This record gives sequence, structure tokens and C-alpha cells, in this order.
Amino acid sequence: MTDGISSLDRIIATEQEREVNSAVQSLDFKHRAVVVMFYYNEMSAGEIARVLGCREGTVKSRLFTARKKLRSRLQDSEEGGRGCENRQEPHFS
Repeated sequence: MTDGISSLDRIIATEQEREVNSAVQSLDFKHRAVVVMFYYNEMSAGEIARVLGCREGTVKSRLFTARKKLRSRLQDSEEGGRGCENRQEPHFS
């Protein structure tokens, strides 16, 4: 633990990364493509438009829609994971 990051922090970060990757993979091709090029390959909207043969406005629109879908899917995933936390412990007498 010399770098200040605990094992638990690493596990949480890995799980979050897995959830984000899963959400990205669940997008349809046109939205997944722009997300991967923009965030993972660090391409500009103009560069993506040239690669895909479309207008820059189309790329920006697809990014906007993709972000909205990702936000929704990740929130659904987060809410689904809270089921155990919200349950009460059984009470034994």
C-alpha cells in the first residue's frame, strides 16, 4: 500500500471499469464507434467524422445520445447493486 491506494480501492476501480466497458459494449455500433474513438482513442469529433465519412455534427449528436444511454445504463446498474444494501438483516429471537 505504498502508493496510497488500498486493495479495496483497486477492486472497486476494477469493478467500475468493468461496468463502464460492459455498458459501452451494449451500445449499438454507431454509438459505440464514436465513444471508442473519442474517449479511448482520444480522437476529435472532426477526426471521427473523417474516418466515418459523416459530418462533425453527426458525430457530436451520436456522442450526446451515447452519453445519455450510458448514463442510463450505469444508473440502472448502480441501482440494481443496491439491493443488498437496502435489505434489512433478518432478526432472530
